[in-house]
Order: sequence, then structure tokens, then C-alpha cells
Amino acid sequence: MRTTIIYLKFIALVLLVAFQKDAFSQTYTVYQAGTTQIVLTPSMPSASTYVIQPTDAVEWKNTTNATIKNTLGTANVTIVPAELDAGLNTWEVKVKSAASGAEACWSDPTTITIYKLPTLDITLSAATDPEYCDNITASSALTVTVAPTAGSLALPAGVTINYTWAVTKDGSPLATSIGSHVVSAVAPWTDVFTVTTTNYGIYTFSVKAAYAVSSGTLKSDYEKSLAVGDIKTIKVYQTPSAPTIAVQ
Repeated sequence: MRTTIIYLKFIALVLLVAFQKDAFSQTYTVYQAGTTQIVLTPSMPSASTYVIQPTDAVEWKNTTNATIKNTLGTANVTIVPAELDAGLNTWEVKVKSAASGAEACWSDPTTITIYKLPTLDITLSAATDPEYCDNITASSALTVTVAPTAGSLALPAGVTINYTWAVTKDGSPLATSIGSHVVSAVAPWTDVFTVTTTNYGIYTFSVKAAYAVSSGTLKSDYEKSLAVGDIKTIKVYQTPSAPTIAVQ
């Protein structure tokens, strides 16, 4: 009996771990962030002989928070961010034949998953070597770190961060590369910018983060920019040339 109980506990543990892994790796149809709205259109599958009529009732329901929106025929429905909860939202759509009258012939529902992404926090570390001379082999690293705002859900599988850096030299925007990047593909989300320039001047560094997804559709206008007060600086000093000697 004891052996059987232990075996059953082992099976339960395996199933729990498998479930948690599957839940963590799940991806979704649409990802939403910022103020972007989502527009959806109902249609019949290609194998169906039914044609949606202009007077057919269409019901859209967010089963996560019970939001309901009604349209007619193939009219679009617009889902605004306020109609989405943080994280996973499962919407169902079904069509009622107007011709069926009191019989109210409703289709089976079709579902779509929408994941509302959180806002982000962004920090930029000071350079590992904020001042150096232009006659050395330079290697000064700045690390930007991005994380969901405190209290938010972790980012789901398939969601990553894109970084856009703004670099100036002596007050002018710099378009050429002055180093290399190592970007993490998983949390914690970081981009390590290693500066290797030996051109003297004063460089400033700012960065902003935006979402990217590996599958599904991203609907987002969200960007998180570094605060002006958090912009970092690296100073590269001009080294004097070897002097000449004049005999007087």
C-alpha cells in the first residue's frame, strides 16, 4: 500500500510540473500594449455553406471579465484596452441567424486569446569605465535592464524586448557604431552595450524599450523611455602626442 501511495504522489508531481511548463510556454493569438485598439472581423470558415447576413446578430464576449459587445453581420468590432484585464483574455464570438426568428439559431462560439502586456520599468547602469584616454584599448560597458512594472505579471513565452539607443558625441547625434551589444533573450531582460571607441569626445547614452513577439500579432504603440535624469555619459580624453625636442 505504501508503495502505491508513493507512486501515485510521484505521478501527481509529474503531472503538476508538466502542466506548469505547458502553461508557461503557451503563446497567444494577439498581444496588446499601450493605447492600441484591436479590430476583429467575424467570418464563416471556408468549408461552411452559411453566409453571414447583414442583420445576423454577432455577440463578442470576454469570458475573462464578462465584457460583451454586439455587432451585426460582418461589421468589425473594436476592443479598447479598458475592456481587457491584465494578462490573458479569452474572447468568444458567436453568430445568430436573423432568419431563424424566435428559434434563435446561434452558432457554436469561436475563441481568440488576447494577452494584455504590462507597462515596463527601465534602468541604465553607469558605465564601467566612464572616463578613459583615447590611446588605450577601450572597453566600457553600460547595461540597460527592463522589467515589468512592480506588481505586474511576468512576460509570457514568445515576448521579448527591442532596444533603441540614442547616442550623442559632443552634443550631436551619432549614427555610426562605437561598440557592440549582447541582448538577453529571456528574463532578466538586458542589453549590455560595450563601448570600444577611441575617438575622443563626450558621449551620452539614452535608450528606450518596446515589445516584440515571436508568434501571433502584436498590437502596440507602447515604448518605455529612459528618464532624462538617467542618461549616462562616457568621456574619452585626447592624449597628447609624443613631444618633439628642440635644442636651443
